[in-house]
Amino acid sequence: MVPPPVDFVEVSARLQGLPSMVPCPTATNINVFEDQLVDILATIPSAQSKEHGFRGLVESAKIYALTSNVPWQDWPDPGPTRQGTAINPHPTLGKNLTADAA
Repeated sequence: MVPPPVDFVEVSARLQGLPSMVPCPTATNINVFEDQLVDILATIPSAQSKEHGFRGLVESAKIYALTSNVPWQDWPDPGPTRQGTAINPHPTLGKNLTADAA
């Protein structure tokens, strides 16, 4: 079963509580930031792992291998796509256009 697509608004709302690195990043606040980011990403189901979510995006491969038997794989970039597809919908998709407008 494929998990539902990730919603930008929902993810950005979850990331609102991340700690700040103000006034300057230190090893301590960077580690706290990364730990909380991993915890948040682990709650968002991904196609690769329902149990571990997207935590493999930010964790090193060695650390992620300790939590999962299946290594994390980044999805390949599809590159430029033509407009009018599901990946890159055209702004006028579904609208009736005159011959001149088309």
